[in-house]
Amino acid sequence: MRLIGLLSLVVLSLAAHGAEVDQFTRRFEPLADMASQVNHRANAYLRVAVERTNAASRCDSSIKSEKKLYKEMTSFFANHLKGQLVKDLIYKDGIERHVTTLEDSIYNDWSLISGTLMSINSIANMLDVMSPELNIGGVRVGTDKFEHMFGQGLSYFKSHHIKGKSLRKTLKKGVFKEKMILGGLMVETGVFSYADFSANFNGMRFWNHVLQKRNDVLGEEHNIGPYVECVDQQWVVVESNPIDFRNYMDDSMDEAINCSKFATKKGAKQFRQSIARLSKSDKRYTDMCLGSNTTLEKVATKYNVSIVKEAKEDRDFLPHWIINKNGTGTVKYTGEFK
Repeated sequence: MRLIGLLSLVVLSLAAHGAEVDQFTRRFEPLADMASQVNHRANAYLRVAVERTNAASRCDSSIKSEKKLYKEMTSFFANHLKGQLVKDLIYKDGIERHVTTLEDSIYNDWSLISGTLMSINSIANMLDVMSPELNIGGVRVGTDKFEHMFGQGLSYFKSHHIKGKSLRKTLKKGVFKEKMILGGLMVETGVFSYADFSANFNGMRFWNHVLQKRNDVLGEEHNIGPYVECVDQQWVVVESNPIDFRNYMDDSMDEAINCSKFATKKGAKQFRQSIARLSKSDKRYTDMCLGSNTTLEKVATKYNVSIVKEAKEDRDFLPHWIINKNGTGTVKYTGEFK
């Protein structure tokens, strides 16, 4: 009974958050750029959220007023259970996507030890555990990355920008959630995704840019908001500065470039075996996820900012928390992130 209860809790947890994406099996198949279509939908939903917020209350400079706008936005910018934008990305016509079923994916032989939820097909299929893949401005990302941006990104934003917690504490909380709730445990999917961390972080940036009351954590030169302003006690969409997800999506969100670690040695081994099978028919897979690569090093420079006042160690810089330069392996549940 306890095991059933635990599995039920895990299932509900996964259903409320993102899933996993296979960015390997269909890696070299063409996929049209959907940035314009996604941006168009996002900006249309932003206008609706602003209209609804204005209908309920007037705006001012207070945090309370700010939060009302964010709350209304989460009707559209949230996970696949609540957010209409993510639902569109997964299900609506007019959005080209790669859909890879669990049976056809690199996780098709996932064992109970590797990740319980993806080893039970009936549960995995019920939860749509595999996210579709999109092309956003030439960057391949799973729809789960939008879920992380809007969900965990909002949590990061509230923690750091609203509550004033340090960036280090905010990042550590995100690591804890990934390890214990969002997939990184053996009893969940068993996948510890650095690309998810990048999505969380860039989601924090996205929510900060909505009103742009505070400088971007990457530096003032990265201030690309606001998307909305308070004018004469009414929220107004800044039509000259629309949301463009190409400002957030980069190769650090691609799990074939910024590779994941796994909850168990068995999971890491099964992943490498899947890559080896793919490489038999296409040698371009051979060197994937063995360690750092030119593309990953290039994108890492964008994030090379200190997260503490006196940076001395690797962990004092942002890339340590969102980029995996060590390749596939097992994640340490103590000591890896401090």
